[in-house]
Amino acid sequence: TPSFIAEVAMVSPSGLTHRLTQLERSGHITRIADDSDRRSSLVSITKTGAAVADQIIEQIAEQSARMYNAIPAKDLEKFSNVVSLVSAQLDSEVVTS
Repeated sequence: TPSFIAEVAMVSPSGLTHRLTQLERSGHITRIADDSDRRSSLVSITKTGAAVADQIIEQIAEQSARMYNAIPAKDLEKFSNVVSLVSAQLDSEVVTS
């Protein structure tokens, strides 16, 4: 649903609505009314949208590989260690309700 997408993407529902309208007009997604809640809609990616998403993911992977390949292995190891420490610290501070 758009609400779920907005929450996961950490964007405002109104901002997402505009983006979804653009994606729907360009044929990348479809929106159909949710039978269980007529105020909501179900969003599905189309084959065209999935193909574009695959291309974007591939481009990101290639760009990431180029970036990481330019960094010496010892520096990447240090970076990985720092990220692990920060992640562990964040995990320990997460408040569950």
